[in-house]
Amino acid sequence: MCPFPGTFTTPGSYIEVSEVDPVVTRAAIEAFGLPKDSSIRRYDMDGRNRVADLIRQKRAGNNVTVSNFIFGDAFSDCSVPYHLTTLEFNNLLDELLTDQGVYMLNLIDLFASGQFLGAVLNTCRQVFPHVYVFSAQDLRSERNTFIVVSAKRPLDSSGFLDTIRSRPGFSGEMLNTEHLARLAKINGDTVLTDDYTPVENLLAEAVRSYTVSRDEEGSYATEIASLFEKGEFDQVVRQCRKVLGRNARAPRIHFMLGSALAKQVKARSGHGGISGRIDHRPFLCDFPRRNWARAGKPWRCGSGGAGVPVGVAHRSARRNLTM
Repeated sequence: MCPFPGTFTTPGSYIEVSEVDPVVTRAAIEAFGLPKDSSIRRYDMDGRNRVADLIRQKRAGNNVTVSNFIFGDAFSDCSVPYHLTTLEFNNLLDELLTDQGVYMLNLIDLFASGQFLGAVLNTCRQVFPHVYVFSAQDLRSERNTFIVVSAKRPLDSSGFLDTIRSRPGFSGEMLNTEHLARLAKINGDTVLTDDYTPVENLLAEAVRSYTVSRDEEGSYATEIASLFEKGEFDQVVRQCRKVLGRNARAPRIHFMLGSALAKQVKARSGHGGISGRIDHRPFLCDFPRRNWARAGKPWRCGSGGAGVPVGVAHRSARRNLTM
């Protein structure tokens, strides 16, 4: 949640943000430099609830500012607020956009399977006549971030791709007609609605990409756990790095590596013993980056998007969503 550069590039713009977690808003102020007196209107509430409020006001004849641009950035890895993906929600957004308005959202999927991306594409096309899709990486990448751009009028994208390609490290592309046709058909022309939104099933392949080679990982994990219990942390580190060289998505190995490194630091600084035990069984949440951050400590999943177990969609509290 940090759209405030828009206040500098287009001074005088009306910008508002809905963020369900007030802590995220506070982080934007404290860590990212968002001025407390910014002209951005901030609402600590679910995005769809805010949209529903605006629609009620608009239909009641009140003065509601329509938008040139709406950006949805609510998805975190495989945690998807499903109510922000549906046909009904897209219809509400359409009412809040000008005739030149653009709605853009990002999501994560595998192009090879593409079931969730294809369903989002089909859903947006039910409302918006012009839908474009951009990838953040080469389409051969296993997991990819996709940007879905929906517009009421055709967009000139000729110079846009050249602009973003000039940025270091960008290897993405704009999906062509053939790509889009494949995605539209890949899961039987599925359209997401408030009554039918199987995001967990559609993202199954993306979830599996976190836990490839689990059998191989398990055999190494048992061996490494034994070394850990003997206090042979240098050997643990070497073995973990060897395994991760072949399979970077091995969450238990990441956790063991972090635990061993933490033990090494304690031993060299004279704090704590140099023996220990480690549970090498599968974790409830297989997110290696977060395991690094909590190396050596138990991790309990929280209730927000960052702590949602793999494959379980985040159900935000909703009120009066049906318009």
